[in-house]
Amino acid sequence: MEGKAPQICNKNDELIERIALWIAKKELQVPAVLYLEIHKPLAGIASAFISFLAPGLDWILGEKRMEDLANLLQDRREVERLIARIEDYK
Repeated sequence: MEGKAPQICNKNDELIERIALWIAKKELQVPAVLYLEIHKPLAGIASAFISFLAPGLDWILGEKRMEDLANLLQDRREVERLIARIEDYK
């Protein structure tokens, strides 16, 4: 776990950092990157699916976090940034 926290400037930076750090703490970098790479073409569908499940999952993560996660997964560039950040922790 060598990654250094970058300066946060984008609205998704904090979420990306939080997700990447959680994955690194659990030592799940390889499966997480593999999963994200495989499902990158379906990013928009994943975002819609999370939005669909949001009413049932809001009590776990909170409405704002579910919305932020859906918005993050909607954009392939943001998924790429998440993958890069996870790889920084290898």
